[in-house]
Amino acid sequence: MPSAAHHCSPRPPVPWPQRRTRESIASWLGVRPAQVHLTSSVQAALHFGLDGLLASRPQGALALSAVESLTLLEAADASGRDVEILPVDPQGRLLLDTVPAEPDWAVACLQAANAEVGTVQPVAELAALLSGSGTPILMDATGCLGRMSLQPGASALAGSARDWGGPAGLGILVIGEAVAWTPPRGSQRGWLGGFPDIPAAAAAGIAAETLAAEWRAEAVRAHAAIARIRDSIAAGIPEVEIVGDPGAGKSTAGRHLAHALNLPFFDADHELEKLIGMSIRSYFELEGEAFEAGEEFLQLRRTGGCADVLGQLLGIGGKLRAFNQLGGHRCFERKGEQFT
Repeated sequence: MPSAAHHCSPRPPVPWPQRRTRESIASWLGVRPAQVHLTSSVQAALHFGLDGLLASRPQGALALSAVESLTLLEAADASGRDVEILPVDPQGRLLLDTVPAEPDWAVACLQAANAEVGTVQPVAELAALLSGSGTPILMDATGCLGRMSLQPGASALAGSARDWGGPAGLGILVIGEAVAWTPPRGSQRGWLGGFPDIPAAAAAGIAAETLAAEWRAEAVRAHAAIARIRDSIAAGIPEVEIVGDPGAGKSTAGRHLAHALNLPFFDADHELEKLIGMSIRSYFELEGEAFEAGEEFLQLRRTGGCADVLGQLLGIGGKLRAFNQLGGHRCFERKGEQFT
């Protein structure tokens, strides 16, 4: 029979590892432990953060940069709100001049930095622009915690413990002081959604305490190494073109190569479609196949939206006869030399 003392307790005590982890992360980020919430993943943290911010603001649209994670983009589609996708520049950085003076937004979502190419987003600048409207910013800090100093201005941030050496199965959500956020049921113990994973919380706390004293020096070393890699690539391979027949896998190869080299990737077809306002297939049907082989289309397809490709990767459409010498075989071309 359960003891009477158990039934008399109004609220179970917070497990020690969970409490210590929240205290360690709070000390690291300069917030109070009550502002730190733990959950099963960064994806869950983003969902809880967005849902809670929207629940506290029943009116207004949801704004996201065009390079936000699929988790947030899908959550936005399912939110029932009007969604505004904010454009970015060729490096994936938010274009601040496209932000309205007084936006009717309930929430704005902007990542701390792009997880693919490392572009740091202007979170502080966006916060300054939105200060008059009071629009909160949900910042996805995936890949940034323990690797860079976070910009001020975000109302809430989500991250993963694996970024500072903790387990992958633990995410965090930090809610800013005095930010209106509706927590899900059961969040009073600091864990959002389901039963707390005590071992993961303990591991994340120990990792946070270990890294707290050394992450800045490690970040400086890592950033310097990345800069050397980028400089050497830009100097040795000023332009890379990915060529091949339709369906040969050029876009897929380009994205993988860009990720491996930590460089932006531009697909000429995609940029051209934005330029002409229709798909390449529709353009062929409208202008005729004969136009495809002409010099005008050749130049348009090579430069449409991608004139500056120094230190970047450029995907060239497979139907261009001038770049179709290797049949269906994928290759990379540099200064007239071909290598697979």
